[in-house]
Amino acid sequence: TFGLVWILLFMPAWFVVILSVSGDSTPRSGFPISIAVFWIGGMVLWLTAISFSILGAVRASQGVRWRYPLCVRFVRDRDPTA
Repeated sequence: TFGLVWILLFMPAWFVVILSVSGDSTPRSGFPISIAVFWIGGMVLWLTAISFSILGAVRASQGVRWRYPLCVRFVRDRDPTA
């Protein structure tokens, strides 16, 4: 899920980069701001993924079954108690 969100987050950023580099030679003011917004979003996403991974490792070492929050389950368990 984090990989999909990462791709969806940076597709508009690359679109802005391509638009700002191609075409006429006039500077565009939206380029630095938009890249900064996408960069901050990427950092937040990365820190969230790292935090959930550490939390999952701690729970696994305690023997507790734990699922990542904000995670889309593409394949469901057959056991409803799991």
